Amino acid sequence: MKKAAGIVGIILAAILLVLGFVSKTPDKYIKSYGDDKMYEYVGGDAYNYIIEASLRGGEIAGARTAKAIYFAAAGILFVLSLSFLTTDEGKDEIRSDIGAVKNEIRDAQKALTQSNEDLTNQQKQQLSSLRTIIELQEKALNSNNDNDAEESE
Repeated sequence: MKKAAGIVGIILAAILLVLGFVSKTPDKYIKSYGDDKMYEYVGGDAYNYIIEASLRGGEIAGARTAKAIYFAAAGILFVLSLSFLTTDEGKDEIRSDIGAVKNEIRDAQKALTQSNEDLTNQQKQQLSSLRTIIELQEKALNSNNDNDAEESE
């Protein structure tokens, strides 16, 4: 369904683009009385030129606006159609890749946490060993001091 909408949208966008290029803008030239194009709206020549210029200006503005609308609609429709043509397979691959990266990050965090705990335990053991050595040295110093005190008496 999405692919069909995308294809139809691209075809319509192409048609609108062609309409934007093909639609003609009236020329600015106002025909005079001798030509068949000049209409007589009122009794005065100047008034007829003013009215004809106003009408011609409206026709030119309308034609240019229609061209702009064709081009803008073609661009918007083209982009929307392309978004319909993108498949969900690519999105699923991206989601699975993101999931794999998340799992790798979790594994790395677990490994770092375990490594941190191992280092903490090693430091505790070393500290315990150092305390034992300090206690033994203090006992040795105390026994040497006691022996020195007995010898001096």
